[in-house]
Amino acid sequence: MPARGAAASVADLMRALDEEGTERALVMPNYGVPDADVSFALNELVLDACATDERISCALWVSPKPDDAERNDQALALAGERGVRALKTTFLLGGAPDDPDCEPQLDRVFALAAEHDLVVHIHTSPGAASDIDRIGHLIEKYGDVVSIHLVHLGGGVSGHIKLVGGRFFDWIEQGKRVYTTPRGRSASRRAGWRPRSSAAASATTACCSRATSPGATVRASSPA
Repeated sequence: MPARGAAASVADLMRALDEEGTERALVMPNYGVPDADVSFALNELVLDACATDERISCALWVSPKPDDAERNDQALALAGERGVRALKTTFLLGGAPDDPDCEPQLDRVFALAAEHDLVVHIHTSPGAASDIDRIGHLIEKYGDVVSIHLVHLGGGVSGHIKLVGGRFFDWIEQGKRVYTTPRGRSASRRAGWRPRSSAAASATTACCSRATSPGATVRASSPA
């Protein structure tokens, strides 16, 4: 089901950007249904959006699962298209960062990200395969050469505490190319924090531009 209020077409998205006065947007496929074909098919839609307006960049959907290898072939072949700035994946639909069966697809995704200087967006949430304890395996293995965006600041209060309590800053000191952003203002409310600036609390991502630095933010959108 599309997000409530989401744009139904590229034309609707463009109108919304004009009304908001948005200067840059990163659009990416939605993966809210357990059918891999749906998310992979949306790669064409986000590319259409990129071709429509220079303000728009996009992320392509990729999968860590071995049974999605052929779908990944098609998605990764699009990495050089105009406007592609990132690759998006999650373990919510199966697989795990430390699962040997997923390693071949993860190696492909991160190798291509390094080749094209793309950011890899990874969903984080507490417990199971998306927990930051397990996602950290990817930071250790690939973070020296690929920029990795930890979506939702580790996910949930436990994830926030694990990251902000030191792990995130340890990775930065080690030279890992790691970024993160909270889930809107809810992260600061749940954990009892008050952000020092609106940018720190915005539901944004640090990955639209290859030139961004840790803490830089731009607007992100998902197509219907």
